[in-house]
Amino acid sequence: MTLVVGRLFSDGPRLLADSKLTLASTVANPYTGGALKAVILHPALCVAFAGGVMTAREAILGLNVSPGASFDTDEVCNELWRASRRASGVTDFLVATLAPERALIQIEGRGISRGHSATWIGDGLAYAEYARRLQTSGDIPSDQAVRHLAPRRRAELAEWNRMFPAFVQVIDDGRFETVEGLPVSVAPTSNGFRYESSAFLAADHEQTVRPEDGWVDADWGTAAHGAFGYAVKTPDDPGIGAIGAYFPHIRLGVLYYPARFLQPIIWREVRDDEFSEAVEHEFGITFGTKSLGFT
Repeated sequence: MTLVVGRLFSDGPRLLADSKLTLASTVANPYTGGALKAVILHPALCVAFAGGVMTAREAILGLNVSPGASFDTDEVCNELWRASRRASGVTDFLVATLAPERALIQIEGRGISRGHSATWIGDGLAYAEYARRLQTSGDIPSDQAVRHLAPRRRAELAEWNRMFPAFVQVIDDGRFETVEGLPVSVAPTSNGFRYESSAFLAADHEQTVRPEDGWVDADWGTAAHGAFGYAVKTPDDPGIGAIGAYFPHIRLGVLYYPARFLQPIIWREVRDDEFSEAVEHEFGITFGTKSLGFT
């Protein structure tokens, strides 16, 4: 299963998904063996899924949508609905579009449901916890960059700023075995859908810094001492259905690129910048941040 949450704002739909992949015979590592469940196919089209990964991948890639060509929303939805019916309703989809209209469409075996302002697919118990955390979370203070916006737009950004932490809290909760791994965020921009970068770092040890030392790099510890972290790296260009993840404590880079590979591609014993350069060299995908300062 999984959890995918969708919300339609005035600038377009936004999606949140986890990356855990549960197979019939085993549970894959949600970081290095997971799946990109919200797939950007076009600057104006993103399809997310919950349920059977093989059914979903075959259906999504079978749409034959390319970033530089137009697509028909009705054809996309009908094809995904047929795939869901063939899977006896165990695979559901969310379709997010920016053109010809901004829309959020839910597809299950029983039919196609349009006109959603907010919806979800996946683990119902996990969603209930997400909704609870979203309702009880406080607003994050806005900065000067958004204070000139209209009240409705400021309210939308405030809600989005609550949504992402609430979703991450569900992933970290530990009670929902189907929802784990990387938090994947899709948002509209003036140029189309893009993934949003994020990072998580945790360490149990203390770092002592003396005043005379001046500025020093943060010591994020080692994997041997229980430290863990990752950075989700996103393509520079909109409309590309791929993300990277770098794990500094184990010097590991992972590329999720479902249009090309069923399994994530892994680079071992690399620096953050080396991982980004390798992805650019091999696949022509450039990340907005070459390095986050990890070594």
